[in-house]
Amino acid sequence: MARIAIETAPPASVPLRFLASAPAWGMVAGALLVFAPDAALASRWHPATLAITHAVTLGVLGNAMFGSLLQFLPAAAGVRLCGGRWMAAGVHVLLNSGAVLLVWGLQEFSAARLQWGALALMAAFAGLASMTLPGLLGARAARLLRTGLALSVVGGVTTALLGCALVSIVTGWLSWPLVETLDLHVTWGIAVWIGVLLVTVGRVVLPMFLGVAAYSDCRQRVVLGSLVGAAVLVTVGTALAYGQWPLRQFIGALGACIAASACVWVVATARGRNPGLRAYWLAGLVGILAAGLMASVAGDDGMAAGTLLVVWALPTIVVGTLLEIATFVTWIVLQRSSARGTPLPTLQRLLPERQKFLGLGLQCASGVLLLLAVLQPTPAHLDAAGWSLLGSYACFAGMLLGLHRQAGAFVRLQGRHA
Repeated sequence: MARIAIETAPPASVPLRFLASAPAWGMVAGALLVFAPDAALASRWHPATLAITHAVTLGVLGNAMFGSLLQFLPAAAGVRLCGGRWMAAGVHVLLNSGAVLLVWGLQEFSAARLQWGALALMAAFAGLASMTLPGLLGARAARLLRTGLALSVVGGVTTALLGCALVSIVTGWLSWPLVETLDLHVTWGIAVWIGVLLVTVGRVVLPMFLGVAAYSDCRQRVVLGSLVGAAVLVTVGTALAYGQWPLRQFIGALGACIAASACVWVVATARGRNPGLRAYWLAGLVGILAAGLMASVAGDDGMAAGTLLVVWALPTIVVGTLLEIATFVTWIVLQRSSARGTPLPTLQRLLPERQKFLGLGLQCASGVLLLLAVLQPTPAHLDAAGWSLLGSYACFAGMLLGLHRQAGAFVRLQGRHA
């Protein structure tokens, strides 16, 4: 089982610039929903739907996952990052500028913005791969952990490549089938880039912060193999017999099984330890389970299941983990800036549980209103969902700002006492 090595953690600016950007993108997604046309969320092809989806997947999930990886690899996997803080800063600029251009291009269908955005995002994922894969492939310890992280990075690059292909299709540069390419883009993004990373990181983070018993290497291999195998099977099935390939039902059933198994695992955690993080994971897993069941039986285009999964369930897990990682990084900053023997505030004092539960309550309210907006897309429902989404991410941004202020106040206090 991997352990966190504080001495090998990167400079705090490396992960925090990504983690701090994620809530801002959640607020952007909420604002886009507030000002979206009445037909938004009625179809997966609506420009507003595509813009909101990518504000969440690239802005919220992308920033959170990039930052978490860059913090996690040196500290937990013993992997040396290539390029250092300047490379990380460049990747951050590429990821966020590319997301701005892509979301803007989708909202107004600008071919130039879509193309430049896709190129910037492809460069961001290539930059992440160049920073992480050499160390992942060269290290010898924690082989299963490194394999999962490497698969996730490869999945992210594949998702970005398929995204570039989609932009080339809609702008007339490529003649591939649009629907099939989109389904592959979604499958590789959710199953491999996001799914594999959550499973891999969760196996280390949850035992460390919640005290739950780590599951076996065999179970880890089965879950990782299922997610990657699903993406490969969908790719082969799409290429050979798309018309007869039950894509949504297959992915939905697999996701529901994995989420149900993970729920049982997390429920076994001692209740008194870090209840906030536990609640975020349980809420998100229940959302994934519900979305998987909906996708496996729904006869429509899966808008309700997709919205629940992509805009609410996955971000709930990722944001809950982001808050824990940001708190831990802040604690490391305090430890490095303090004299030996100086008493440090606990993680629970830096970010109290009541703040976590307030954020989760707002996030759950936004999930209910999002489903209502999909099922009954009236202006009132869209406004309510958008404002609730904006409010929940404003709360998360406030938590991160509070951490920054506490760290600054502690360092200034230690300086006066020195």
